[in-house]
Amino acid sequence: MLAIINILLCLALSLAGFVAGKGHGENWDHYVWQNNGKALSETWVGRKAVNVGDVTGDGLYKVAKDYLWRSCNGRWGWCDEAGSWQVVNTHQISKWPNVIDSYFQMNVAAKWSSDAIREAMFEQMARTMQQLTNTAENCYTVPGHNVQCNIGDFIYINYPVINGHENFVRMKFYGPWVHDTFKCCRTLNKVDEATDSLKDNISKAFGRNYSRDNKCLIWLDKTCGECGGKCDECGNTCPNVCPKGNCLMAY
Repeated sequence: MLAIINILLCLALSLAGFVAGKGHGENWDHYVWQNNGKALSETWVGRKAVNVGDVTGDGLYKVAKDYLWRSCNGRWGWCDEAGSWQVVNTHQISKWPNVIDSYFQMNVAAKWSSDAIREAMFEQMARTMQQLTNTAENCYTVPGHNVQCNIGDFIYINYPVINGHENFVRMKFYGPWVHDTFKCCRTLNKVDEATDSLKDNISKAFGRNYSRDNKCLIWLDKTCGECGGKCDECGNTCPNVCPKGNCLMAY
């Protein structure tokens, strides 16, 4: 009976902490579905690895740009392909060092209040994917084959609302095989580089001074700056590595 009471007490405390975290505490600025007012461009990158195989760098950039414009080419100011996954053929390791014909999938949802904003944010998304696979930390060499890489399971880029119209582009990724890891915290500088390369375009599109806030989502309200690069390798044990008081539950 005492054990049951202790379990119920822990659950109650966890729930209370979760509710408190969703209030107005200074740490709760991690609404991934909106611009939080911290910067003109706010990017969230998921930490779970998705293997894009040998579709990397410039090749991944082209795949992303083609898909974004093909899926979101209307004049209605929005697109939503979240329920329809685009299959991209690639080559992946099923079991080292066996490379097989395989695939990864992606989908997109976006809203934009002008063509200039749409152009800037699609370019930013494609460059972010490109840069994350242009670094050795997220890639590995397979003897006799091309370099293969991992990216995060999602990239969300949120901008301010203009005249009641949201501005964002959000992509999710999935693949059947994963080899090695995706080191989001360690390569967040690549996301910064992709964003900064478009600072003039983004500033002009919104008519505002450029600023950015890019983060890896580790757990509910824990980011790289607090947990550190060690969360790139701790897998599901992140709550044991980060202080549990700030790692309430998986997002």
